[in-house]
Amino acid sequence: SAPTIEGDGLGAFFARSAWLEAVSVGAFRRLALELRAHGAPDEIVAAAKASARDEIRHARSMARLAKKHGAEVPRVEPSRRADVRDLESVARENATEGCVGETFGAALARWEGDHATHADVRDAMRAIADDELRHAALGWAVAAWADTRLSGDAVERVREARDAAG
Repeated sequence: SAPTIEGDGLGAFFARSAWLEAVSVGAFRRLALELRAHGAPDEIVAAAKASARDEIRHARSMARLAKKHGAEVPRVEPSRRADVRDLESVARENATEGCVGETFGAALARWEGDHATHADVRDAMRAIADDELRHAALGWAVAAWADTRLSGDAVERVREARDAAG
């Protein structure tokens, strides 16, 4: 869960955003590892690794905006988990975080890039929006691939998780 962020307004918003982007680095790295272990196509694994690199840039961009607006980003404690979860668990997390979360994040970044009051915010969000759209596409590609590997009951549970998140 996200730590408490001191301050109000834009600084706190950007600090929270930077923290979430930094957490996503580890999540995409783990996704790449788990996808590889489950035999996912190389291009999907490579997209997960590229997404982790994107999130590093996003975290730095949001941290700069947080600092500019008077807030500090809490340190992200890296996950020490190295175990590979079963494919259904990976697919359920992807359904909520990849399909729903990244799709919403892409739409929000696009909107902020078009409508933010501050030019520096518009510029940062425009740069992030295209990456987030690729992350959403990755989420849907992982979902389509996983659906071919899971049982019918597991596919239904994954869809229920995605629907509940949306």
